[in-house]
Amino acid sequence: WYQRRVREAVVSTQSTGDELIQKWCQSLNRDKFLATLEKNKGKREAKLIDLPKNFVDLLVKASKYTCPKITFGKIQTTAICLICGDLVCYQSYCCQETIGDSNFGPCNMHAHRCSGDLGVFLTLEKCQVLFLPLRTQGYFISGPYVDKYGEGYKTYTKNKALTLSPQIYRKIELMWVRHEIRPLVARNSEGLGYSRIEQIGLMY
Repeated sequence: WYQRRVREAVVSTQSTGDELIQKWCQSLNRDKFLATLEKNKGKREAKLIDLPKNFVDLLVKASKYTCPKITFGKIQTTAICLICGDLVCYQSYCCQETIGDSNFGPCNMHAHRCSGDLGVFLTLEKCQVLFLPLRTQGYFISGPYVDKYGEGYKTYTKNKALTLSPQIYRKIELMWVRHEIRPLVARNSEGLGYSRIEQIGLMY
């Protein structure tokens, strides 16, 4: 009698489990599931944008950029967002906006909308990478383009014959992926002086 009751309980449990699985399968919205798969198919891994081999190609692209708020003239200095690839005005009051009681420059405002207040930009004036981890903090490092001697942009020669260093760019990318930018700015706030860090954050 006892063994018979155990077998019946097992069969009943299996039947209940099968019914639950069947109900769960029936509850799946096939069209919604396929739509989700299609949507996620376009998502890429966390990485910065691909940059052209030659720095001059970025300068050519920037020469065609027009400020969305200025209807005459051209913006002389631009930066490219390394997270999404958009060109933005740089060191300019044209796209300055207000958040709360403070005014912020175009790079800050772009980062606010693009990546949640963590901006990574390549400035095309001096080929520097600008980190904007907060709207009130900012920090420059050398860009990923170097000359044939492995040196970066030289202001005194205005050397445009620069090519991309995949190794340097990968280091910059890993700093972003590993969330090392905020600690970097915090460490350097003493060396540069916090006022300098804050000035960069507000100006750009």
